[in-house]
Amino acid sequence: MKAVIALLLLSFSIQAEVIESAPLDIDGQYQRPRTASEKMKRMREHMERKTEQLVQKQIQTMRLKREMQLQKDLQKTFNAQMEALNAIN
Repeated sequence: MKAVIALLLLSFSIQAEVIESAPLDIDGQYQRPRTASEKMKRMREHMERKTEQLVQKQIQTMRLKREMQLQKDLQKTFNAQMEALNAIN
């Protein structure tokens, strides 16, 4: 039994190595883990921002389509008036 323990201790001492590394920087700022309510609040704020961006993009697209339609209508009206003036001459 003592021999087994001695072998185990010997094997543990052989496996142990000294690891050299750069010193750790401990001058950081600790942030505690967020609670579930904080996570939900942050997620809700993120989703609200994304939704607002999506709505603004859709509004801009609708405005652009409407402007293009108005431009086409105005062009048709102008062409019709020009044809009417040319027909008179």
